[in-house]
This record gives sequence, C-alpha cells and structure tokens, in this order.
Amino acid sequence: MKIKTKLYLIFIIDLILLLILGNLLNFSSKKIVSSIKMLEISEETVQKLAVLNMLTQDYIIQPNERAKTQWQIVYNSLGDLINYNFLPDKKKVIRV
Repeated sequence: MKIKTKLYLIFIIDLILLLILGNLLNFSSKKIVSSIKMLEISEETVQKLAVLNMLTQDYIIQPNERAKTQWQIVYNSLGDLINYNFLPDKKKVIRV
C-alpha cells in the first residue's frame, strides 16, 4: 500500500471518529439540557408542595377565607404545573 493511500485512509478514519465524537457530544449536551429542565420543574413542584403544606397547616390552625383562597391558588398552580409538564398531550386536563 502506498504512503499516499495510507494517509487518505488515516484521514478518513480520523474524520469518521471526529464525526462520531461530535454526535456523542451533541447528544450528551441535549440530554443534560433536558435533565436540567426536568430538575428545575421538579424543584418548583417541591417548592409549591411545601407552600401548599404550610397553607394547609395555616388553614387547620385558623380556618378563614384568606387561607382557603391562598390554598386554592397554590393548588391550582401546582395542578397546572403538573398538567403541562408531566402529562402526555392527550391526557392534559383542561380547567374551566
């Protein structure tokens, strides 16, 4: 085999490996971005659940309309968050 042919072969192999590496990095990047987005949604869900728990305790201690209204607002907000981020499109619940 000639040196010129070997150089072309090595160049083609390097190019193929470079393309494979680029695709792996692109795939990994997309997975990381998706995971970060899901983490942010999960953190927001946990935060709203904590607020909902706190408002529930507040309502148990002092049952009044303000606490009930706040609880309903947070509850609906949490429902919307779960509805739009975790349910498939066909199962989305539409609130009136």
